[in-house]
Amino acid sequence: MESELHDFLLQLRGNLNQLRVDEDLCRQQLSEIVMEIISFIGQEKLFRLYPKYARGSYFKELLNNTIEKLTSAYIKHRDWSSTIADFLGLYSVPIMTIHKSKGLEYDTVIFLGLEDDAFWSFQSQTHQDLCAFFVALSRAKTQCFFTFSKSREVLRFRDLQVRVQTNNNISSLYQLLHSARVDIKNITDIKECVM
Repeated sequence: MESELHDFLLQLRGNLNQLRVDEDLCRQQLSEIVMEIISFIGQEKLFRLYPKYARGSYFKELLNNTIEKLTSAYIKHRDWSSTIADFLGLYSVPIMTIHKSKGLEYDTVIFLGLEDDAFWSFQSQTHQDLCAFFVALSRAKTQCFFTFSKSREVLRFRDLQVRVQTNNNISSLYQLLHSARVDIKNITDIKECVM
């Protein structure tokens, strides 16, 4: 088994080193390589280990998305170390909902839009939304930032509209932060963002 794996990895390495620069050809080659890996492992074994892959078209969509991401990352970097780092998101900022963040921790958490619209049902389900707020807050190991915007541009029926934002309904959340002596910094005008 070890010898078989070694031979397969040598073949795989050779195939990866022969990728074309053309995006369409690269995508086709990567698709074939991914299918070789699936074949080597065994699709049925994957389905037994991860039953959710066997449902509907999830596995096919996952493969297609994987191939697209690998292709774009390889075309961008042209070396496998950077391609894999890009694919894994090592130099990216994860963006997720509060519910997706449960059980995870980060050094810094930025909560975008601590506004009434984000907690639109706060008045009718205060306890649940308060729990969600603490889930978001407790994801941060070192620091947590909350943002509020006085207005947001919203695309409605092909028209760009400006919607006024408030925090009246969730003022108790702000009171909790104030009671905890959270620093507040007002940034009234952001001209440009440099990446």
